[in-house]
Amino acid sequence: MEIGTNKVQLKRDSKYLYIAILFMTFYTAPLFSYSPVRFSDIGAVILLYMGFRRKRTIGLNPLNLMFLCLGIWAIADIFIIPFFFNDFDVTNYLFQLFRLEVAILVFLYFPSILKTLPYETIIDIIKKVVLTHAVIQIIYVVLYYLGIDIFHYINTFDERLSLISENYLFTNHFIILNVESGRPRFSGFFEEPAWFGWTMSLMLSIILQACLHFKRRFLSHRDWGIIIVSYVFTLSLSAMLQLLVICISYLFFLHKKNLWKLLLILIIVVGLILLYLMANPSIVDRLILVSEGGDGSSSSRLIGSWNALVTTLNIQPWIGFGLGDTNTALFLDYAETNNLHKGIFIGDIYLATIHNIIVQIICSLGIIGGFFFLLPFVRFFNKRSMIVALAFILVFFSVNVYNTFFFFTMSSLAFYLFGTKRYLMV
Repeated sequence: MEIGTNKVQLKRDSKYLYIAILFMTFYTAPLFSYSPVRFSDIGAVILLYMGFRRKRTIGLNPLNLMFLCLGIWAIADIFIIPFFFNDFDVTNYLFQLFRLEVAILVFLYFPSILKTLPYETIIDIIKKVVLTHAVIQIIYVVLYYLGIDIFHYINTFDERLSLISENYLFTNHFIILNVESGRPRFSGFFEEPAWFGWTMSLMLSIILQACLHFKRRFLSHRDWGIIIVSYVFTLSLSAMLQLLVICISYLFFLHKKNLWKLLLILIIVVGLILLYLMANPSIVDRLILVSEGGDGSSSSRLIGSWNALVTTLNIQPWIGFGLGDTNTALFLDYAETNNLHKGIFIGDIYLATIHNIIVQIICSLGIIGGFFFLLPFVRFFNKRSMIVALAFILVFFSVNVYNTFFFFTMSSLAFYLFGTKRYLMV
């Protein structure tokens, strides 16, 4: 009877874990139209409940201590910043602070759930989430080419920003980009193709690292076919780059003793890149546009993030300007008004926006907050977790969502499987 009960509990926990992680990947999507509650909020509550039910205390170790310090510093910083930055929105800070603190709690309690599940079950759940998003992406493509009109067709970067700023509507997340150009870009349930890419790539890196770590193949040829097709329809430079990097790194570690296989893989990869560029000449045009500062998305991630970082470090490096998009805008307006901008000028164009996790944490909470946040990730830089390390680097340079529950959940999972000495072969 006890064995049967354990099996039932395992099945129930697996289902709840799948739902929680899937919900977290929906980020800003509301539970229903005009609802202030997001799917990701529900996912965080599920994980916190499961973790607290398993163990009500949090074990202290160097890893947990860093994130506890991050949470404490974020609270302390709200009392320090007003002394140095008059245009400070406390309400905006508190709203983002609440989400950050809950995300840290999810990180701390998540391992108590993982200890009750076999590693195969954990990886299979992550794979199921990946395939769910890949299938949603393909369904979007099929519906679009069948002429079923349920989407928002966005042709410019400003149009997309205007639409997602109204994310209280559930249907605002049915987005297809660049329709007028004749090269539509799909992003599934995400706000943009790049978000599809970094979310999928982070989960894929954990799966591929587990393949090497536990010497088992978790993805079938059919799975790979579905995943690759879903990526191709993003037409996203960052998404394709991330998939390419983690796959090449996986194949390198898998075949590092067979140089001829590595050479063959390299030739195939270069050939595929050339074919992709030939089939999509707009990608080359976009790269040129990025170098000129004229591409809204990529230029923001590369040039704008750098400018925001050096400007912040020039004005108040240790404490930052505070959490929240409003505080970011207020600080950058203050820098512009007082002619304090630093960084790269491309002709008359100056971009100062944040689309980079490293930049965001340092700008928001200063060098002190950046230290607490980034130091734990150093432990991924070893041969048993290098694929995960590369994925996190690519994520850091892709998005500005360090305080989402999904990111902290995946970080906790990766640390538990590959970054500590608590689990199996580690």
